[in-house]
Amino acid sequence: MERDIFIIMVFCLVSEQLDILRKSHPFRRGGFAPALSDQEVVTIEICGEYFKLNTDKDLFNYFKAHYQDWFPALSDRTSFCAPSGEPVARQNLDSPTTRAGSESKAG
Repeated sequence: MERDIFIIMVFCLVSEQLDILRKSHPFRRGGFAPALSDQEVVTIEICGEYFKLNTDKDLFNYFKAHYQDWFPALSDRTSFCAPSGEPVARQNLDSPTTRAGSESKAG
């Protein structure tokens, strides 16, 4: 599968799942909106893991060099490294349904 198609598919799945999560778990209660959307940050994080980009610097440099037009707000590393989507992704990975699903596969 081409990387472009993979990134689009991940973005669509992330958007769909975040919409579901937001109904029961609001992510923000105030403050300024981040430069990148939650969907963008989570998509970059997931794709970066899959592409074996291990640091925020590697993620930023890769997506800035190759996908700046897809993520126009990815203008500097501070906008990317700001905690906009990462806690959401980490919370979702630690959710009981994710753990239960992995436990049932292991057992």
